[in-house]
Amino acid sequence: MRVSNEPKSAAVNGLALYLAYRDVGLARDWLSQTLGFIETGRAANAQGTVTNVEMRAGKTTLLLERSDVSGDAYPRGTRWTGVWVDDPDAWYERLRSSGIDAAEPEDEPWGVRLVRVVDPEGHVWALIKRATTS
Repeated sequence: MRVSNEPKSAAVNGLALYLAYRDVGLARDWLSQTLGFIETGRAANAQGTVTNVEMRAGKTTLLLERSDVSGDAYPRGTRWTGVWVDDPDAWYERLRSSGIDAAEPEDEPWGVRLVRVVDPEGHVWALIKRATTS
């Protein structure tokens, strides 16, 4: 398959990431309080249970969906979700001082420095920055 670098009339403007959670409200609270994401919309069922939440993380849209999170429902899974930050070390200090368990910053062989943190339902979030080249 050949990919052309020529401009297209239908340009890509960004990504919207969907993540499935058992408790969307808990996930929203954790992402807002821990990573500073901003809620921009939500939907609830007739019983008032939050079923969907839309959040912004910089220029990226994150959509949380109340769903079955078993391996059968999502067989490919997600290794981790990356969040570009200016300073992973500062994020590590911020998380630790807030009582959040986070892995110490690491330099990865593929050229990023990152801090990993796990949300209440087990999604791994990596706060990443490209390594500087000299």
